[in-house]
Formats: sequence, structure tokens, C-alpha cells
Amino acid sequence: MRAVQRLLPMLNNQEKALLRKAGHQIDKPFLLGKGEVDVSFLSTIDAALKAHELVKVKLLSSSALKIHDVATEICAALKAETVFIVGHTALIYRPSEKRIYLK
Repeated sequence: MRAVQRLLPMLNNQEKALLRKAGHQIDKPFLLGKGEVDVSFLSTIDAALKAHELVKVKLLSSSALKIHDVATEICAALKAETVFIVGHTALIYRPSEKRIYLK
């Protein structure tokens, strides 16, 4: 995937810092194992983003996938944005109607 059309305004550094701080509070990430990102996984993430705006996705260490590829695929499919990636974990944000984090 060469260029992804930006449907969301890019988050600035201050907004990303605020979301990273909020992301530390998330205790239960969505785990992805050896399987691919499929429709059921995307629908689960979509429902979580509608309810909470911010989700943490973690790849198991046994997975052959790369977290950057997974985050890009999720963001492109759900019109979301990656806040940050550390190790095997990605924090993904999509604003909802409630505007919980960024008002």
C-alpha cells in the first residue's frame, strides 16, 4: 500500500501525547495471533472504536505479521489513525460522536 488517503486530519504532537497517556490506562488490548486481520476482527475493533475512540491492538510474539502492517490495514479499513506503536502493540484512535478524548 503506497499512499493512504487521509480522511482524518492528522493528529498533532500534543494530541498524540494526550492519547498516549490515555492509552496507558487500557488494560485489555485486542490480541491478534497467527491469523490474518479478517472481517470479524475488524468489526470487533470498529465496535470498540465507536464506544471508546481509543483501542490497543497487540500481536502475539508467535505471529508472523508485522505490527506496522496490521495497524495500517486496520486504520485504512476503519478510517482511523495510529497514535503510536511500541514493540508488538499499536494504539489506534478514531473520533466518535461523543468526543471522549479530544474535544
